[in-house]
Amino acid sequence: METYIKIFKGFRNILSGAVYLAGVAALLLIAPKLLNIEPAIVLSGSMSPALKTGDIVYIKKPRDNVYQVGDIVSFKYEGAQKSSTHRIVDIDINGNIYTKGDSNESIDMVTIICEQIEGKVIITIPKIGYTVSMLQEKKWKILLICIISVNFLLEFIDVEYKEDAKDET
Repeated sequence: METYIKIFKGFRNILSGAVYLAGVAALLLIAPKLLNIEPAIVLSGSMSPALKTGDIVYIKKPRDNVYQVGDIVSFKYEGAQKSSTHRIVDIDINGNIYTKGDSNESIDMVTIICEQIEGKVIITIPKIGYTVSMLQEKKWKILLICIISVNFLLEFIDVEYKEDAKDET
């Protein structure tokens, strides 16, 4: 019987760990939004080594809306479906902003203006983006709900077992 209890508790600990990990991932997505900070997941290696695929970056629009050469910014140019995150390499006298991925050979073909910039990268957390992106998929949300439900049931069973053990003594 003790072997089964050890297995049961180990399994419950694994499930609890998964729930806590999902909770941390959710906090990394939700909490910054309260401060007008947008999280984004790096999907390509164009900014390597500064930003790697799977990193999560937090983007905030500066109050003064002023950007400088060297800033890593997230922007969306006309016709693009997704935002890009690259470094500003030049700003001309007309306000045109030139960007480039750190690992790219040449400057981006599209110039942008300040209004197209969504914000500046202020924080980077390595590799956590993989977990966060998984939790955005329906199948992983369903799995997480199942894990939470099973964890809840196992906690209930454990409480019942403890109460039965108390009654026997």
